[in-house]
Amino acid sequence: MIPFTIKFFAPLRLWMKQTNGVALKLILFFIFALTKTIAQQAVLVDKNFSHTQLGKQHLQFIEDKTKSLSLNAISHSQFAAPESDVPNFGFNNSSYWFRFSVYNASDQIQNEVLEIKNPNIDIVELISITPSGDTIHQRTGDYFHFQQRFNNSRYFQFPVSLLPKTTTNFYLNVQNSGEQFHVPINFGDPKHFQYASDNEQLIFGLYFGIIIFALLLNVFFYLVLRDKPTLLYIAYLIGLMFLQLSLTGIGFEYLWPGSVFLANHANPIFATLSIFFLLKFALVFLKTEEYLPRIHRYYHFLWLFTIVPAVMAWIDNNACYVFSVLTINVIALILNILIIPTSIYIWRKNYKPARFFGLAFIVLIISVFLFVMKNFGLVRPNPLTDYGIQLGSAFEVLLLTLAVIDRFKEFKDEALHRLEEVNLLKTDANIKLERKVEERTSEIKKQKVEIEEKNHEILSSIRYAKRIQEALLPPKQLMDDLFKDYFVYYQPRDIVSGDFYWAASVTTTSKEDSNTRVALLAVADCTGHGVPGAFMSLIGNSFLKQSSGESQVNNPAQALDFLNKNVIATLNQNLSENKVRDGMDLALIAIDANSLELQYAGANNPVYIVRQQQLEVINADKQAIGSVSDEVKKYSNNKFQLQKGDCIYLFTDGYADQFGGEKGKKLMYKQFKEILIRIAVLPMKQQCAELDTAFKNWKGSYEQVDDVCVFGIRV
Repeated sequence: MIPFTIKFFAPLRLWMKQTNGVALKLILFFIFALTKTIAQQAVLVDKNFSHTQLGKQHLQFIEDKTKSLSLNAISHSQFAAPESDVPNFGFNNSSYWFRFSVYNASDQIQNEVLEIKNPNIDIVELISITPSGDTIHQRTGDYFHFQQRFNNSRYFQFPVSLLPKTTTNFYLNVQNSGEQFHVPINFGDPKHFQYASDNEQLIFGLYFGIIIFALLLNVFFYLVLRDKPTLLYIAYLIGLMFLQLSLTGIGFEYLWPGSVFLANHANPIFATLSIFFLLKFALVFLKTEEYLPRIHRYYHFLWLFTIVPAVMAWIDNNACYVFSVLTINVIALILNILIIPTSIYIWRKNYKPARFFGLAFIVLIISVFLFVMKNFGLVRPNPLTDYGIQLGSAFEVLLLTLAVIDRFKEFKDEALHRLEEVNLLKTDANIKLERKVEERTSEIKKQKVEIEEKNHEILSSIRYAKRIQEALLPPKQLMDDLFKDYFVYYQPRDIVSGDFYWAASVTTTSKEDSNTRVALLAVADCTGHGVPGAFMSLIGNSFLKQSSGESQVNNPAQALDFLNKNVIATLNQNLSENKVRDGMDLALIAIDANSLELQYAGANNPVYIVRQQQLEVINADKQAIGSVSDEVKKYSNNKFQLQKGDCIYLFTDGYADQFGGEKGKKLMYKQFKEILIRIAVLPMKQQCAELDTAFKNWKGSYEQVDDVCVFGIRV
C-alpha cells in the first residue's frame, strides 16, 4: 500500500518542492495522514485517557543499518509492523525508525508523555509533525548527560502537546551500540508515569535492600570466618548490585549522571566483574577441583577468559564494546547452563551446600526465561515478567546466602567433631601427663629446696661482700674533713657495685719548705656491674691507696700510670694471648688547700666545673685503665685554678646512659650538664636530692641499666 501511495503522489511532491507556503504543508500533512490511516491505527486520546502501550497495531518500523538516513529519506521508505508489542532486535548495532499517529478527540489541548522504558539506549529522537506541517525535534539518550533529559526520569520521556480534534504524526529514531536492543514504548498521562515510577521505586528499594542485607550479612560471616569463598561472594554481590543499578538506570540517575562513558559502558564493565567473581566463587565453593578435577580445568579457563571482555569493556571503541557485550553474555549463558548439573552432581556426592547453589541458578534461569519471553511478546507483560531479572537475582542472592550459611554450619559441625576428637586426645594426654607430673613433682620439690638453699647462701655471700665493699669506701669523717661542703650520689644497680669512689689526704713540701695538705678524690667505673664489677673495684681501690704512698707518684697523671701498669700486670693482660680484657674508667683530682689549684688526670671520664652558671669541661685521655694496645700512653696531667664557690663534679656514665622519658631514650650528657648547671646554686645536700629526683623521674618504669655515682664538691 505505501509504495503505491508514494508513486501516486510523486508529481505532487515535485510540485511542492518548487513552491513554498502553509497551504502546501497542509496538503502534505493530509496526504501523510491519509496514508498513515491506511497503514496503521492511530492512538485515540480523549479527556478520560490514561495510558497505553504502543504495540504492533500502532507502530511501524524500518531498520537503518548505516545510521545515516534523513527524515525525508525515511518518510519515503517502506515500513513494516513489528512482530510483537515490544519490538526486540536482540544484540543489535543498527538504528531503527518507528512511526505512529495520535488523534486527540477531546475539545482541549492534551499534554501527554511518550516514554521509552529502556534506560540503556544510546540515542532517542522524537520528531513530531504538527497539523500545520511543522516538525518538532526532541533528542536524548545515554550519549547525553542526565541533566539534559526533558523529564527527571531514568527512562526516556518526551513531553507531547496534542491540539484538540487533530491528528499528530510522530517519527521515533532509536540507536544502540550492540547491547540487547528492545524498545518498549508507552504513551500516557504524566500522572500515570509518576504513579508508576513511585511504585517501581518501592520495588527497586526492596530489591536493593535485599542485596545490601545479603552483602552486610556476608561481610559479617567473612569477618568471623576469614573464609575465601565468602570474600568472593561479597565481591560478586558488589558487582551484581552495580550491574543492576546500571541496567535499571538508577546508577546514571544518581551515581554517575555526568559520565557519558559510564552510562554507555557500565553494563559490560559490571557484568564482567560480577561474572568473574561469581565463577570463581562457584569453583571454590563447590570444590570442583576436588569433586570434578577434569571439568574444573574448563571452568578455570572460562574464568580466566572473562578477563578479556573485562578489558575490552573499558576501551572506548564500538567494536571492542560489541565484543565485550556478546562475550560476557555467552559466558553467562554457558555458566547458567553448566552450573546446575555441576551443583546436582556435587550435591549427590554428599556436599550439602551445593543444593542451595543449584536451586539459586534454577530460579535465576526461570526468571530470565520469563523476562525474555515477555520481550519477544510470547507472554503478556505482568509484574513477574517486567521485573523478572530483579526477582530472579534477588532469590538467587538469598539462596546463595543460604548456601554460605549452610557451608558455615558444615564448618561448625566439622569443627565440633574435630573438637570432640581433640578433647578425647587431650583427656588421654592429661591422664598421662598427670602421672608424669606426680612423678616429677617430688623431684622438683627436692630441687627447689636445694636451689633455695644455694640461692640463700649466694645472696648472703653477696650481702657480706657489700659490707666489705662499703667498708673500703672512704669513711664519712675523712670526707667531712677533706671536703667540708660536698655530696655523694651513689646508686648501685645490684647489691654490689662496679662504681666506687676513693679519697685520701697527702702532705707535700713546697720550695719554701712549707707543708701543704692536698685532698685526693677519685671516682671510678669498673668493667661490668654486680659481682664482676665489685671485684674490679677492690683492685682499683687497692692500687689507688698504694699509689698515694709511692715516692715516684707526685701528681694525678703519675697515679693513673701506676694504676694502669699494676692492673695490667695483675690481670695478666697482653696483646698476644686471649686473656681477660677488663679495666676501669676513672677521674682523679688533687686540690691544694692553700692555692686552690686543681690537678686532674682522667681515663675516659672528664671533670665538670660550674662557675657562675657556666660549665667548664676538663677532658680526659681516651684510654681506660687496664687497656692493652701496641703502645701504652702516659696520662696527661691538667691544672685548673679554682675560685671560691666553684662546684666540681666527678661522675661515672651510669647517670647519662639511663633509659627513660616519654620515648625510652638515654638521658645523655647534654641533659646531665643542664641539670648540673641548674642545681649548682643550691646547697650540696639539696643538689643530691635534686639529682635523685631528676634521675627517678627520667627512669620512670624503666629498669636501672648501670651503676650510678656522682660526687660534688663546692670550694
